[in-house]
Amino acid sequence: MRQLGVFLIQSKLLIAFAALVLTLATQVQMGQGFGFKPYLLMVFFATFLVYNLTRLVVLQFYKMPLEHASDQWVNRHQIIFYGTFAIAFVGLIMVFFFIDKNTFLYILPLMLLALFYALPFLRIKHYNLNLRRIPFLKIVLIVLIWGISTALIPVFQLQQNYQWWIIVLLLFQRLAFIGALALLFDIRDMQADASQGLLTLPLRLGEVKTLKLSNACMVIFFMCSVLFCLHFNQLYMMPSACLTLIILGVIINNKSIKKHSLYYDLYLDGTMLIHGLSIILAYKLFN
Repeated sequence: MRQLGVFLIQSKLLIAFAALVLTLATQVQMGQGFGFKPYLLMVFFATFLVYNLTRLVVLQFYKMPLEHASDQWVNRHQIIFYGTFAIAFVGLIMVFFFIDKNTFLYILPLMLLALFYALPFLRIKHYNLNLRRIPFLKIVLIVLIWGISTALIPVFQLQQNYQWWIIVLLLFQRLAFIGALALLFDIRDMQADASQGLLTLPLRLGEVKTLKLSNACMVIFFMCSVLFCLHFNQLYMMPSACLTLIILGVIINNKSIKKHSLYYDLYLDGTMLIHGLSIILAYKLFN
């Protein structure tokens, strides 16, 4: 059982499943019920592939072991890694035959942005497509890609006429939630980013101010969640918002929990999974 847990975390299947659950939770939030659709698998496979793409490049093209502490599992289990990656790649290709063409057009720009960021060496003739070198782009890309793929794409799929401010409120809620977590990952990567010459918010603001910004994102997320529940008369969703607020407050501000070896790969990624599952559970209990 423990080995299965390690596999799910280190292979990035956990965060891919979290993306799927968050996307499904959006359907529930928008009052469209619990229904599984092909685009959910697209989000799952695309997330898994993007988060493992840099690993694949280092192993396959640079022919060298991965250096990051969270990647050591891949160094020891490369056959499993390649096999899982291949299954996910084939799965993504197959999903394209079942999704709406407009959905593919929505997701393609996001995948290209993630691709250009994950491959920092990418060049086309004399043009350097190294998006990593653009100051502060790292956090912006992460938040936007997660927000659009897990919030806006489900709304487009629902084909309902929502008021524009409802969609904006939903997007702000998801952007603030992802932003609170992404800032913590940026704090973790401060030393590595500095050594590569990357300018990030923690390197500019410092760790203390970045934590305050993460807390601000947490508060914005909760306020948006309350407004959303009130508008859709979904008061049964409030426990989910409160639970997520408590968890965010602990993982952002508790110093002892940050010392845990799985703080980022389990606690932070797991928070997204818990948030999505709590929304789905509330819906199933009260509908």
